[in-house]
Amino acid sequence: MTSELDRAWVLIGLDRLDAAREQSALVLAGQPDNPDALAIMAYVTHKSGQYERAAEYAGSALAQDPTYEFAWRVKALATLELARAATPGAERDRLYAQAESFARGAVDNGPEQAENHRVMALVLRDTNPAAALEVLDHALELDPEDVNVHVARAVVLRYQLRDFDGADAALNTALQLDPEHAAALHELALNDIDLNRPESAKRRLHLAAQLDPRRGADVREALNWLAADQARRRADHNDVARPVPAHSSATPAAPAKNLGWVLWGVIVLIGLLVRAVWGASDSDSPRDSPTSRYPAPTIIQIPSQLRNPPTFRVPNFPTRTPNWSNFPRSTQIGIPPTPR
Repeated sequence: MTSELDRAWVLIGLDRLDAAREQSALVLAGQPDNPDALAIMAYVTHKSGQYERAAEYAGSALAQDPTYEFAWRVKALATLELARAATPGAERDRLYAQAESFARGAVDNGPEQAENHRVMALVLRDTNPAAALEVLDHALELDPEDVNVHVARAVVLRYQLRDFDGADAALNTALQLDPEHAAALHELALNDIDLNRPESAKRRLHLAAQLDPRRGADVREALNWLAADQARRRADHNDVARPVPAHSSATPAAPAKNLGWVLWGVIVLIGLLVRAVWGASDSDSPRDSPTSRYPAPTIIQIPSQLRNPPTFRVPNFPTRTPNWSNFPRSTQIGIPPTPR
């Protein structure tokens, strides 16, 4: 490997992708078939989101060296991204099948390498997460201390199988092996949100951003989502704690008006009593008929507040399931920049 390519790998580690691309281009200008330079160009274009171009560069590298495991891995993951972006249907299925075959090329050429099995699992996790988990378990048999495999296992458990406790255990194992692994911290923070541990999530998100500033945008997205979710929870809690009035706004209490109706009722009753006594004293007079001594009952108008029972406002109780529509996305588990 030339000094330009050595510098390219160093620049990739510093996330200076344009500078790494320039170093590889210098080599390709004199050696257009150099598989290492082609593989680096494949990796850089993959990191830049140019997945079709990355697959082409990886294919060119494999044309020069069909046993190049790194090129197989880049081609598999680039094709995987193309499959994810495709419309569901035959074309998407074809791309998933191609990605799996490219990952198989890496495994066949390096079956003892845990990294090759990790890439195979990342390809399988969209379509067959159970099989992906089996592949990762085999990768851990090959290398129990591979932190990236533990993180990939947690991703499958959390996002595909919704096993948050299992993901928690896998990520804690990863951090025991490497306490400053930014991807593991980031994923564990997102898992903390799933398990309703907001303070732990905030602490780990900040630490992940400190360890890897390139994660700043994803970390801010997660922190903003967490702040909005906590604000919703506080608003729901305050709504439940607020005293509920005895009457709704449609039927407000009117004590002065009610008192007037009571006084009116008392007057009517007194009038009825006086009239009854008066009629009893004239009961011997032949002019009075039975009906005149017993007047028709007076219809008392019951106030509307008494005829219609009051209505009560039912409080909005907080939902137990948060709104996951804009939940922070998973961190991207890329390809470690490992030259052959």
